[in-house]
Amino acid sequence: MAPIADYPLSPQASSAAWTGEELVAWDYELRAGAYDPARDAWSKLPDLPLHFAECYPQSARAGEVLIAWFCGQGATAGLTGSWHRMPQAPGEVYDPVSAGDVVLFLSARHAPGLWAFKPAEEGT
Repeated sequence: MAPIADYPLSPQASSAAWTGEELVAWDYELRAGAYDPARDAWSKLPDLPLHFAECYPQSARAGEVLIAWFCGQGATAGLTGSWHRMPQAPGEVYDPVSAGDVVLFLSARHAPGLWAFKPAEEGT
């Protein structure tokens, strides 16, 4: 096992998801990059269209779309596209989990439940 190439993401709070070909990673400063293991190289991606805050980023994949969840706000990206803001969640939700073509979120701890988000095909 060997370390991968460096990329300037925050070591304090970053998240990543596998697209099937690349690893897309982003940090709490909303910078993003895609790692191609065949080339052992990173490509810069557009910054996420979210507001900076002090919380931990989370990632999931729904079919051909990546989900970036951050402090109650989210963004989607097609596997080869740019980021788009997600619609507002129906309340306080946490912990996105990939479930095929949807991403499931747990509701706030004081009001148990789930929110299922199914993104459009193009990542919007």
